[in-house]
Amino acid sequence: MKFALLSGIAVSITIAHLPTIVMVPGAWHTSKHFKIFSRSLEKLNFPSVSIQMPDLGSAHPNSITVTDDVNSIRSILLYLLSEGKEVILLSHSWGGGPAGTAVNGLSKVERQSRGEKGGVVGLIFIAAFLARKGVIFKDALGGKLGSFVLRDTPGVGNTLPNSSLAIDAFYHDVPLALATRAVLELLPVSENAFATPSPSDPGWLNEGFKGRLAWIYTEQDHSVPPATQDSIMNGSGQVWDVRKMNTSHSPFLSQPDLLAVTIEDLANGWASS
Repeated sequence: MKFALLSGIAVSITIAHLPTIVMVPGAWHTSKHFKIFSRSLEKLNFPSVSIQMPDLGSAHPNSITVTDDVNSIRSILLYLLSEGKEVILLSHSWGGGPAGTAVNGLSKVERQSRGEKGGVVGLIFIAAFLARKGVIFKDALGGKLGSFVLRDTPGVGNTLPNSSLAIDAFYHDVPLALATRAVLELLPVSENAFATPSPSDPGWLNEGFKGRLAWIYTEQDHSVPPATQDSIMNGSGQVWDVRKMNTSHSPFLSQPDLLAVTIEDLANGWASS
């Protein structure tokens, strides 16, 4: 595994010759939470990149917007695509909003039509948030974050899950020692990122991703319950390849090998279409 810093954004990169799996963590989660899953992908020879967005652990949370997150994801995608790589974008939870926006215009079909190399060949969302232009995450939740979320913690403008509730929200099927460590590794997220509008239309609306949209449906999710996932997918107006997993909100920790095999199956299907 290699580690790199791209445009000031910390990422970890595993090198191979299949499509690169670019992972966008959900709120409060870091690249550390995806290390086990990265190893599962590596066993299947998939290269992977885990992104840590600027809304995470910022010293100036009130100056961070969702556009900063979008731009950070897009800069890394453009870097990889400029090298001629094919990419599968895998987004978890909150990360689905900025990731879906960042990928606009970057499908392989669209890039080929412009004579550009590389391209994003598929989008995978794990119990994720989807955002059209102008949508505000906090408003979509009824103006309030989850009951397990502490505001102005640590410090004004930050949010952080209540450590006593985080295991139930995210990791109730993860081995206790690993779940406890995962809670300790959560970092604060700027509340302003949740409260600013998505800056442009999402890529998942584009024809270039038709037949290349997948949803990891976490059936035992206490954070984004199945009914909420159904509502998000139905509200998108898109056709999804739904892969059900009998897991909590964090299959990358509770079932990393099974999740990796699911990604492999999707990648193989897209490669042949």
